[in-house]
Amino acid sequence: WVKAMASDTEVKTETSRRASKERRLGILILVLVCVVLVLLRPMHAGEWERAQDEIAQLHSRIERLNRENAGMQRQMQIERSGAQHGVAGAAREEAAGAVGSPQIAIVTAYEGTRYDVMGLLSSQTKAKYAAFRNYAYHLDQDLVTSSMTFQQKSASRIAIFRRHWHQYEWLLWTDADV
Repeated sequence: WVKAMASDTEVKTETSRRASKERRLGILILVLVCVVLVLLRPMHAGEWERAQDEIAQLHSRIERLNRENAGMQRQMQIERSGAQHGVAGAAREEAAGAVGSPQIAIVTAYEGTRYDVMGLLSSQTKAKYAAFRNYAYHLDQDLVTSSMTFQQKSASRIAIFRRHWHQYEWLLWTDADV
C-alpha cells in the first residue's frame, strides 16, 4: 500500500502545478475582460490612458506571479534534491543566497531491514525540515549493520556524533521512527 500513496513531494508538486495554472488562467481571464471592455465602448481621451495604465499594471502583476511561481519551483527542486542526497542545508543556503555554513545538523541512522519503510519516509521528512530551517542533514547508515545488537546500534550514535561534532555548533539526533 505504500507504493500506491503519493509522496509529500508529489503532492506538493501537483498542488504547485495546479496553483500555477489557476493563476495563469485567472490572469488570462482578467486580461480578456479588459480587452473586451476596451473594444466594446468608445474611448474618451482620458480613458485611453487609464486603460493603458491598467494593462501595464496587469503586465507587472503577471511578471510578479511568474517570479513567485519560479521561486516555488526552485524550492520544490531543493527539497527533492535534499531528500534524495542528504545535503538539504547546503541547497537551501544556495537558493536563499546565504553565506556561511549551517550551525545545526540533524543526524540519524537506521538499519535497512527492520526500519526500511519508516526510515525512508522519516529521512525524507527530516531532509525537508532541515532544508526549510537551513540545517544540515546527515543519514549515516554505514555505521549500523543488521548483525549488531540493539545496544551496539544504540552506541553507534556516539560514532556518528564523533564524525560530525567538529563541523557544527549543535547536533540533533533523531531516531528513524521519529
